[in-house]
Amino acid sequence: MKYLFSFVLIICNWQTAFCQPILTASNSTPVAGDEFIVYICPGSDCSGSVAQPGASGANVVWDFSNLSGTKQVDTVRYVSCASTPYCSKFPGSNLASIQGSNLYAYYAIDTNQFAVTGTFANGDTNYYAGDVELQYPFTYNSAYTVYFYSHSLPDTNYAHDTITVVCDGYGTLKLPTATFNNVLRVHSTSKTTDSVIINGVAHVSYNKQENYTWRMPGYYNALLDIVYGISPVDTYYTYTFPSNLSVPVFEPVSPLLTLYPNPVTNNLHMEFMSENENVRINLIDMLGKECGIVCEKNFEKGMQNVKCNVNALPSGIYFVRMQNSKGTTTKKIEIRH
Repeated sequence: MKYLFSFVLIICNWQTAFCQPILTASNSTPVAGDEFIVYICPGSDCSGSVAQPGASGANVVWDFSNLSGTKQVDTVRYVSCASTPYCSKFPGSNLASIQGSNLYAYYAIDTNQFAVTGTFANGDTNYYAGDVELQYPFTYNSAYTVYFYSHSLPDTNYAHDTITVVCDGYGTLKLPTATFNNVLRVHSTSKTTDSVIINGVAHVSYNKQENYTWRMPGYYNALLDIVYGISPVDTYYTYTFPSNLSVPVFEPVSPLLTLYPNPVTNNLHMEFMSENENVRINLIDMLGKECGIVCEKNFEKGMQNVKCNVNALPSGIYFVRMQNSKGTTTKKIEIRH
């Protein structure tokens, strides 16, 4: 699993303090071994809780920290195509993902693009041609159009899409799990002609769909994806988090670990109750990289107070993870200098 930032090329205007992030194949596409927790609000269950996509432009703050109505929590694992039982169905694929236990998706990835080649679930196969998720490099005001074709088996469903994709903004994204900086928003519009053959007769329908997806260099999945369909049942959102952090959707108040002050500038205090046990506390950044071990030692029974100086760490969101005999507790902190 990737924990380190890839080198990211950035374009800066010397007259301002802001930089435009750039997505490339090396800093934004997943590889085998990556794993994410996915929070899903499908269909009409979440249509009332999906906020508007917000403004486009430079240095925008998109605040979705109060997203509610999540109905499903799942895990997506990326594996090599060859390690799955259905790889041969999707020629040219070099990566696959498994969501839950039975949804397989296949991808063809190179330095120029990230494309979906198809899916397989519960005996149903969907074949895709031209379904390009991203063309690289991709940054603010990048745009392209793709022509996408799909067909499904055993049902005889066919679809033709014209998909227009544009990066219409960059800035800061706030989710229930954390706040992310240097984020790009990808706006895609698709016009679809669907046809299904029933008793030898083709039945045709026309649909339009809008997607807003937020991505960040160094994060190997979409942070947030909102789909606005033609009806409430077609409107939903998903957002992700690296599974190695084990952070819940809404962080509960935990009596096991108290952190103060938060935000912190210099010294962070960590209070916890120990039970004659070994305790390990470490700091983790937004991508799961360990920034340092605060302590790893045996504590006697009683209330403990451990101090950590954070002056050497850049401002941003971090996680304090404590492991002891009771399990693992993870809490979020913000460092401000």
